[in-house]
Amino acid sequence: MAFMRAGADRVRSRRWSREVAQKTLPLILKRIENKQESKS
Repeated sequence: MAFMRAGADRVRSRRWSREVAQKTLPLILKRIENKQESKS
């Protein structure tokens, strides 16, 4: 039972990390673009 629960936690964490990536990646890209614009 513990092994099954660990597998479910891993799947849940992977899905959560994907959602976090979808939210944070645009912000990171915007920050990089702002840095490049200020440099030039």
